[in-house]
Amino acid sequence: MKAIRFTRWFPAVIAIAIVAFPVGMLVRYAVSSTGDSRERAEYEHGITLPPSATAFQCRGDGWLRKTPVSGGGATTLFEIPSADQLAFLSSLHVRSRTAPAIPHGDPVLNGWNVWPQGSPSFIPGNPQFGGFNRTWQGAAVPVEMVTCDLPAGGRWLHIEFWKLETGPLLVKMGTMWPD
Repeated sequence: MKAIRFTRWFPAVIAIAIVAFPVGMLVRYAVSSTGDSRERAEYEHGITLPPSATAFQCRGDGWLRKTPVSGGGATTLFEIPSADQLAFLSSLHVRSRTAPAIPHGDPVLNGWNVWPQGSPSFIPGNPQFGGFNRTWQGAAVPVEMVTCDLPAGGRWLHIEFWKLETGPLLVKMGTMWPD
C-alpha cells in the first residue's frame, strides 16, 4: 500500500482556505444586510423581538460581532403596538429607565437627542449608526429610554420608545460591542 503524499495538495488547501474565509464573510454581510431585517436585528442585538414588530431598519456593523473583528455596534428602528411594550421589556434585564429631558425631538437623530446627557447609554452619532428613514406619518413623541444588560456580552442594549400619532410605538435600539 502506498503512503498518501500531502505535500502536493497542501499549498492548494491553504490557498482555498485563505480565499474561502473572506468570501464567506462577504456572503455573510450580503445576507445579513439585505435579508430579513427582523433576523438581522435579533442577531445583532442578541435578543428576541416581539412577533408584532414591523417596519425594520437596521444600521451599523453588528453583523461582525461573532468574527475575529472586535468592536462595532448595531442600531435598529422598528414599530410595535403599545400593548406589547411591557411584554418586550419583561424579556430583558433592565438596568435603568430614563424620561426624556425635553418633550420633543426627532427619532432619526442619534446622540443624546432628547435624552439627558450622562445617561447610562446612548446611540453614538457615528454615520454607520444613522441614516434612518421616516416611515411613519405625524409626530413622534419621546416616552422613555431604557438601558439593559445583554446576555450576549455587549456593553449594553439602549432602547428608546417614541409614541406615534397613529398609535404604535416607535422603538429605536442600539448595541455597542467591546473593542
